[in-house]
Amino acid sequence: MPRSSSGHRSILPLADGVARIGGLVAVLVGLALCAIVQQEVVARVGPHRVVKAEVTGTRRPRPTPKASRTDPAPFAQVRTAVLRQRGPSARAAFRVESLPQPDVHMTRIDEAKGWAFGTAAIPPPPGVAALPDPSLFIARRSGQTWQVASAGVEDFARFVRQAPTTVVPADERPFLEQYGEASSAKEGVATGMTLPWSAGQSWTMRSLGGVDALQFSGGDGRVLAPAPGRLYRLCARSASQSMLLLIHADGLASEYYQMADVADVKEGTLIQEGGYLGHTGTARPCGGAAPASGPATVDFTLFSGASLMPLEGTRIGGWTLHTAGDQVWADRSGLRVNAGNPLLNFGTDAPPSPSPRPPSATPSLRSPSASPSPRPTHSR
Repeated sequence: MPRSSSGHRSILPLADGVARIGGLVAVLVGLALCAIVQQEVVARVGPHRVVKAEVTGTRRPRPTPKASRTDPAPFAQVRTAVLRQRGPSARAAFRVESLPQPDVHMTRIDEAKGWAFGTAAIPPPPGVAALPDPSLFIARRSGQTWQVASAGVEDFARFVRQAPTTVVPADERPFLEQYGEASSAKEGVATGMTLPWSAGQSWTMRSLGGVDALQFSGGDGRVLAPAPGRLYRLCARSASQSMLLLIHADGLASEYYQMADVADVKEGTLIQEGGYLGHTGTARPCGGAAPASGPATVDFTLFSGASLMPLEGTRIGGWTLHTAGDQVWADRSGLRVNAGNPLLNFGTDAPPSPSPRPPSATPSLRSPSASPSPRPTHSR
């Protein structure tokens, strides 16, 4: 032991040695306590369970994702179902084999109950002069799969009855159920409707490239509901531009396209007869060949049971519509108005007029200088 300057041996080295021994003992004691604690934990958990997920490689199951307006899964499944259910009629109308993807809008979603309601429209391919194929749909989630029913298929009316009121409100249910169950329209239907503008005004009527749709222009340009109905938007690109589908209580529906300043109302709102729908326009938010230069117009079509309704014999606005080949005209008690001429709105549908005489003997309001509007390549 080294001596101090006073000649006595120093005790510092001895103290250092004791400190080292004490530290080692503390470490050993700590390790022993850890072993005891680990044994206690294993004893409580059991010999075959390992607590930490990263050791076992297991993970907690993820919760089933809920539907949302931005969730791509239901949108993809709805598009697939709409193409399968509406594709045949759209291909026949557009006269094509390949169809664009439907434009799908989720109007209402109940995430907790797994139901959704919305609109879909299959746009015409580029260059095809036809109206989009419209549809309403209801979807029900089953696990990761969505069962989709478009208007016109068997399950649609059943889904309307089963869907919660958060998705199909009680006041809309009778309209949608009747629309889903209505049979395909036959010729000679008395619609009980007025024409889609103010009674007493005369608008020009044109055939939209065939005999299933009409194009109107003139008057004050205000497009009005021809009968009470629930209003739904399709192909909405802005607050002022969309295609409109008006579902009426008898299962009929009227469609309006190429409008401006469309009515800013909540989806499913009941619009009374004469209620404002929009103004004639030129925008086509869901495709179709661009209109030729000319006045602002509205494209008008009727549906029954989600099927396109033939115009032959249809009575609307006090007139009976007739078709022959690619020509359309309106008749009222033997007075004939050909396409391209002003058509006076007499108001709510009048009783059927006598059958028109053959075209060669039928009086016409068409002026000698008037000519039929050019027919687009394709029609709906």
